[in-house]
Formats: sequence, structure tokens, C-alpha cells
Amino acid sequence: GGRLVIDAVSGVGSAGQLETAVASLDVANTTSSNVLITDADAVTVIQLSNSVADDDNGATGLINLTTTNGTITVQAGASGVTAVDGNITLDANGTNSDLTVDQGVQTTNPTAGGVVSITLTADDSIFFGNTGDVTGTGDVTVTVTANVDAADGDGSDDIAMSSGTVINAGSGTISLSTAGANGGSIALGQLTTTNATTTAVTLTSNVAVTDINGVSGNVIAGSGGLVIDAVSGVGSGDAIDTTVASIDIDNSTSGNIEILETNGLTVTKADQAADSDTADIIITSTAGAIAVDVIEAGAGVAGDVTLTATGAGGAITDANAATLNITAQVLTIDAATGVGSGDAIETTVASIDIDNSTSGNIEILETNGLTVTKADQAADSDTADIIIT
Repeated sequence: GGRLVIDAVSGVGSAGQLETAVASLDVANTTSSNVLITDADAVTVIQLSNSVADDDNGATGLINLTTTNGTITVQAGASGVTAVDGNITLDANGTNSDLTVDQGVQTTNPTAGGVVSITLTADDSIFFGNTGDVTGTGDVTVTVTANVDAADGDGSDDIAMSSGTVINAGSGTISLSTAGANGGSIALGQLTTTNATTTAVTLTSNVAVTDINGVSGNVIAGSGGLVIDAVSGVGSGDAIDTTVASIDIDNSTSGNIEILETNGLTVTKADQAADSDTADIIITSTAGAIAVDVIEAGAGVAGDVTLTATGAGGAITDANAATLNITAQVLTIDAATGVGSGDAIETTVASIDIDNSTSGNIEILETNGLTVTKADQAADSDTADIIIT
């Protein structure tokens, strides 16, 4: 097929999906109704635009492109996919059908209380180029799902962002998933939202979650929570860079959990199901405190935990009162303003190695005996004691 160009006023396929078999789409709608297209095989998007005015309803003025058996490519350097207060859905179906986003996908939700979404799905993998940003202005829910049909994928059905890719949901939530048999890894550029819920960003990987953009932030949700479920590591070898309020992380088989936070966070959960020397937990906050609810490095026989909070306000605190905080073989802590000061960190560990540099007590409450490799207060002060029970 060739290139299909449509300029419409009152919808494209609005009474039912327009069925096509073309190589590329250049479609614009301006005044009313929806853009609904089903293509038979692989298709390249030069433009999909629906500029129907805001009506506080994401179900009108929407864009929906589905393939029956083929890849969707949003072409770099073209016009991308844009809507105004309209849902956007790109859905690549069929054997080895990928979704490649090389140009922007964006919609808006200018009216508070409206429900608007960007939904990107593929039976195989989803790839984002450096210019393939996804942008929601206002409250826009962004959902990215690879490996929708495990039977149609070719194995290791990934979500792969480029180092410069940004997915911005405005104040909406972000969800990325490669769950299921044949599901692959999630490679993160940057995800950002002002959403303040504990599930502001949710990542579900059938393999690992990795950092693809070096030292730049991977997840920015300053008042919200990051939830991750992975199999073979979270930032293992190159920490996931975060600015979040809380983390809730499960890793089931191998690889470290490594988080590098900018300004303090609550560890609601960091759990390694496997007890292994290759499945440690390493959490660092360059400023602010690390509040610990539950950290489990397996059963505490082989897995280690390292917590570092040496910047301004860098304390390690107990977030769950008298409940067990940390299970590990070796617990290493470097802090600035106390470790369990005033409310001891409850542990089940074989040994501790703790340094505190400025103020606050070191207080540990152990369940069944331990070796104190080191417990060091750099400051000599009545407010910098060491209490180990």
C-alpha cells in the first residue's frame, strides 16, 4: 500500500473503525468526532491529529489506531500523534508486531476532573527513540504494555526507552509492563509525574528494570510512590535514579535492587525473594532521610543490605514502630544524623557495620544475636550515643 492522506472536519471512521491496508497514514481531523483506524498490516504514522476542542471528555476527540497483523511506527521528524482532551490508543497486534515511537505522542486534559489517557500496546516489544516523547498535559493516565500476547512475541518482548526519551503524565499515573511468558526487560529513560499517590509510577517486568540514561533521573514523582515488580534485578549494576516519596519493590530471582534517591524516601518495601550473594539491596539518598518500613534480603543468610544517607538530613529512621525493619546477612549503614535515633531499627542480621558522622544516636534492636563489625560515631557528643540490644 501507499500513503493515505485524510483531512477531515467531523471524524475519520467515527461511526466505526476505518479499515485500511496502507504503508503510511497522514490524518488530521479538526472540528468534531474521533479518528478510528484499523490497518491490516504494518503501518507508519506520519501524522495522526485530532484537534477537536476540549469538552472535558476523553472519549470524544480521541485517536485509536490498531493493526490486525503488523508493527506501528511513529516516524521520526514527522508530526507524531496529537489530540486535545482526547484519549490516544496505539495497538500493534500480530506475530512479532512491535510499536516504535520515534516522534511525540501527546494529549491534554486541561479541565480538572476529566479522564484522559494514552495507551500504548504491542503483542511484541515497544521502543522509544530520543524524539519519541509521550506527553500528557494535565491529568493524563499513561499505560505502556508490551508482550500483550505472549504467543505472538518472539521472546524477550521488551519496553526499551532511549536515553533521551521522556514520558510525562502531567499529574496522571504511569504504568509500564512486560509481564507474562516471553516478557522482557524495561529500560528506563525518564518517567515524570506530579501524581501524589503511592502508585504514581508502576513498573512490572518479566526480567529486569534497568537504567538507560546514565546519571539522569529515571523516575521523578516527588510526592508519589514508585512500585516495581521484577524478576532479575532493579538497577542492578547501575542504580535507578529517583526523586520519589516512597518505593515498594519486589524482585523474585536474581540481581540487585539498587536505588539512588535525590532527597529522601520511605522504603515501604524492598524485598528479595531469593537469598543470594548476587541479590543484595543497595539504597542511597544523596540528601534527606531513608525511612525504613520493611527491607528483606532473602532469609538473611546470604543477601546483604547497604543504606547510605550522608547528605543534609541524612538519617536512617524506623517507619513501622516495633515491627521488624531489616533482614540481611550483612547490614551496612552510613548516615549523617542518626540510625534509629529515638526509635531503634529492628533487625534480623548476622552483622552490622555502621558509621554516623554528625549527630543522633545509633540504635539497633536485634532479634537473635549479631556481630558488631563496627558501630562508629564520628562526633563525640551526649546526643550521639550507641545503643545495641
